[in-house]
Amino acid sequence: MPRKKPLGRVRRRAAYPGVYDRGTYWQVRIRFTDVGRVGQELKSHRSPYDPQNPESKKLALNAAIAYAAAEKKSLHKHGRPRIEVASENRLADWLTRWKEEVLDPIEAGKIGAPIKRARRVAGAESQLRKGWKQEKSVISVLLKRHAGFCTRLITDLGPDDFCGRADSLASMLRGRGTAQAAPATIRRYFAVISAVYRRARGSWGFSKVKNPIPEIEGLPAVFNERDRVIRPAEFARILVALEVADATTQAAIQFLRWTACRRSEAVSLRWENITDWDTKEPVAMFLDTKTPKLGERLHRSIMLPAEAVAALQSLLGNEKPPAQGWVFPAPKDKTKPIRGDSLTQAWERARTRAGLVAIEDNDEDTPRLHDLRHTRTTEIAKHIEALKAMKITGHRDPRTLARYYHPDAKDLGRAIARGEAGANKEKSASDTASAVEQLIEAVGQDPAMRRALIEKLISGG
Repeated sequence: MPRKKPLGRVRRRAAYPGVYDRGTYWQVRIRFTDVGRVGQELKSHRSPYDPQNPESKKLALNAAIAYAAAEKKSLHKHGRPRIEVASENRLADWLTRWKEEVLDPIEAGKIGAPIKRARRVAGAESQLRKGWKQEKSVISVLLKRHAGFCTRLITDLGPDDFCGRADSLASMLRGRGTAQAAPATIRRYFAVISAVYRRARGSWGFSKVKNPIPEIEGLPAVFNERDRVIRPAEFARILVALEVADATTQAAIQFLRWTACRRSEAVSLRWENITDWDTKEPVAMFLDTKTPKLGERLHRSIMLPAEAVAALQSLLGNEKPPAQGWVFPAPKDKTKPIRGDSLTQAWERARTRAGLVAIEDNDEDTPRLHDLRHTRTTEIAKHIEALKAMKITGHRDPRTLARYYHPDAKDLGRAIARGEAGANKEKSASDTASAVEQLIEAVGQDPAMRRALIEKLISGG
């Protein structure tokens, strides 16, 4: 009698076809046959959850099921995955894809620093985004606080949906508190969205989808120029209020006050970029500083003033600087630099404790952290010529330097008075010399008269 073959392991049918529980995430796997009758499989999709939280697992399952249903619908209707069909893509899909393909690799170190004079070609954006941290923050805010807007289909979004109507994205964006976002903030959000559209048109195959951002009319103009400097008494009060903050935060704010550097430059500074520490003239080099040219890399070196050196020494105690590492590390993780936002938040809390917040919503007189750059630039520009001052502040255009220079009216008046006094003194000396020459010419060659004239001049007569 022939021996029966042993039965194989019976595979349990999934409750939701294509959705599998992997212990910490739900995995979605979808196979399909393309137009050429070739078997294909979509890229595996994960919906993570907390194994200890049943509610988290349930929500993740619902998200996985919704994803699978949307993909199957697109395959049935268009014969292509949803990611390739504009009418099936939401703004949230594009924002998430931009984050995963462009920003996450930069954070993971898989894409290097910006390339000098790199061309703007499809796919090159990922190598040129020096502000990737801010872009990740923008995308996070859009997906969390404006999820309803982001679920709208790409094909349904036009310029008026972003700006121009009461229910537009520009009207929904918020700044500090409940106030509507400032024009500069709105433009920053739109710049990120516009970059996503450019990527989609150039690299994702959606060349027929128009970018609505450049077509927006009536985009609010930016008037963010300030003529505010921090007065010594104000800074002293803020320093007292900052005593509750950690030492790194206090030192970083002191460093900003006395170097006129940008916040991003301070938090990115490393000990290996500070030289000649043992001398009285230590030098700090700021790498990859702000530049108006796409893809350009700029470095700037400045000699640290005594006050900035004292701020750094407060972190070292009696020790010498380490050979490498962040100058201002994060308080809870020394392997990472302190976040720029952390400095701003510490400043704002200290400012409030010091009673320096403007009344009502007019914050023009409220001292901001960036006003420290205005303050130090004004001090520097008083003593050296503009081109030398620009080498310290990092400005490329004298017009930008002028926006940061806010001299006191009395200082300018005294400078004019000193200039006029010097001019009058020079004129008086010139007149005296001319009179002497005329007298010498008048006495001619008579030795007696020349001798008498010289004796009179010597005696002051």
